[in-house]
Amino acid sequence: MQREDGFFDIMLGGSQASAGAAIQAVLGMQPGFVATDQWLERQYGQGGVCARVVDLAAEDCWARGFTIDEDKDDFIADYCEKLMVGIHGPTASKWQSLYGGGAWVVFATDGSSTFQNPLNVNGITSIDKLLPVDAASLSVYRYYEDIYNVKYGEPEIYQVRVPAVNNTKQTGAAGVGNSAVQFLVHETRIICFPGTPLPLNLRMAKRIPWQGRSDLGAVFEDFQRMSDAHKWSVEVLKRKQQAIHKFAGLSGLLVNDFNGTNEAAIRKQISMADAMRNLLNAVTIDGDDEYTVQDLSVVGLVDLIREFKETFAAAAGYPVSVLFGRAASGLSANGDNDLENYYGMISKRQTTRVKPALVQLVTLILLVKGAPKIPKWKIEFEPLWVPSEKDQAQAELFEGQGHQAEATALTSFITEGVMSAAQVTNYLANNHMFGLTPADVIKDQNLLDPNSEINNPPPPVTIVPGAPQPNNAVQVPK
Repeated sequence: MQREDGFFDIMLGGSQASAGAAIQAVLGMQPGFVATDQWLERQYGQGGVCARVVDLAAEDCWARGFTIDEDKDDFIADYCEKLMVGIHGPTASKWQSLYGGGAWVVFATDGSSTFQNPLNVNGITSIDKLLPVDAASLSVYRYYEDIYNVKYGEPEIYQVRVPAVNNTKQTGAAGVGNSAVQFLVHETRIICFPGTPLPLNLRMAKRIPWQGRSDLGAVFEDFQRMSDAHKWSVEVLKRKQQAIHKFAGLSGLLVNDFNGTNEAAIRKQISMADAMRNLLNAVTIDGDDEYTVQDLSVVGLVDLIREFKETFAAAAGYPVSVLFGRAASGLSANGDNDLENYYGMISKRQTTRVKPALVQLVTLILLVKGAPKIPKWKIEFEPLWVPSEKDQAQAELFEGQGHQAEATALTSFITEGVMSAAQVTNYLANNHMFGLTPADVIKDQNLLDPNSEINNPPPPVTIVPGAPQPNNAVQVPK
């Protein structure tokens, strides 16, 4: 039998099957793979850029906090602090971003004997706890079935799955292992954090109807391409210097090499040449042979990787400098535009993803017995941008220059008769400028009219003895 695989085995060091597996490993081939919950959990649990996609925006939505208008006694603020909203809020937002949905389970004392009963809004004596859960821990146990109910077809009772620590029955050893326990909760005791909305056909495949799109799952393919680009770049660096062996009479040595003797000798010579080059930086070969090292160029590799990173960051909705912590580059680039775009994204998420849940929570807090009556209230998030001392000083300087220019203009108006001094005073008082308040407003119409005699007195008249006196001269008695 004639052998035909000798040269192939020499160059690849094994069979065709192992060589094919090696090539697939290099290329990162994963045919038919999709972003499942298991993939999302694994990538998030490993940390890195995937965890940053989920955590960064979720934490920044809550980082500066929020205020409630008309909460003069801080009743709502104190209750939110008691419920640890600053901790449980970002957690629910992370599940919202990772799974496309999260929720708070509201533990309230309302006189009900079971969580399956609707929340008794007229009997809430306290809200004791908020339990953040992810969409993977929620499932619909029962839907509203009354066609005359406005909530017909929506979830009525959820089944919640949470970890139970120290389950001796499951593990057989006290204090070892975790398992899950399940309980039923009425939908009025759930505050939902839905993700980005999905079309009907895609929502029907979800475990809960309001579950949206996963932010991490949406960038799955871009993440795979970026990961493959990094993987391939490592392989390129490994093969940057390629050794080329030219053996005299190589074809003749392999044609009739039925027992593989010449093949083994050639493989040994290649291995010895590589070993000598690594140890002594010298290669000894036959006079008729030739050994060269070709240095491959990696020009453009960095730009290619950067393109994959920018595509991934754009798909995730982040500026590259924010997601990867890289300083802005380019002429006159200071990163302000990136931060402005990022803060705009956070502000939009606060409005669409966080505020509805907070409105529902504040509404429940105001139903607690003993809560103050606040007919009109509004949630305001604190500004994301915190100016430095230098920024504050520059703002004060610009404000002072603006007041100076305005004062100069008003003075010229008085001089030219466009406005009276009283009108300028009223303008300053109504705008709370220079320490004036609306209490300082002048209401005398004679003072307000710039054309009145009090604002336009006649010019002084000089009386010359013996000369004719003008009509408006005042006769001074002797």
